[in-house]
Amino acid sequence: MQTLHTSPSSAVPPSLQAVLELFENDLAHLKFPDLDRAVLAACAERVEAQAAALRQAEAALLATREALQDSLDALQHKCQRALAYARIYAEDDVELLGRLDAVEIVRARGPRSVSSVPTSGGPRSDLPTRGRRGRRSPGADDPLFLSPSTPEASTSQAA
Repeated sequence: MQTLHTSPSSAVPPSLQAVLELFENDLAHLKFPDLDRAVLAACAERVEAQAAALRQAEAALLATREALQDSLDALQHKCQRALAYARIYAEDDVELLGRLDAVEIVRARGPRSVSSVPTSGGPRSDLPTRGRRGRRSPGADDPLFLSPSTPEASTSQAA
């Protein structure tokens, strides 16, 4: 005969556990058509088995989400570095530099559910954007860009 040992951490709700306990003890001798202690115990065991499978699936999902976040973080870091290198490369190409400056990299956060992972390769317009410092344009009075023949250049170089 099957017996079901329920515990406080059981997936079987307390009200159903009470019925199972009654049929395990006081009502163990009762048999109804297609329903007795063994049928109830088998159903409860299926509930526990499915709950265990769910816990395993959730643990696997959590591990996969963490791995996805790690991959997103690594990709973000590499893209930030790639943009930095590309900006140096494009210093003399105003058009390319403008396109590079238009790219805003936001903090990559893992999706909360599988359905939020984009299936297309296009940009995600639903991601929040964060302000980014733009390139500072050299000012007319910036000592780095003054010609040596101007009076400001000679005074700033002397300082």
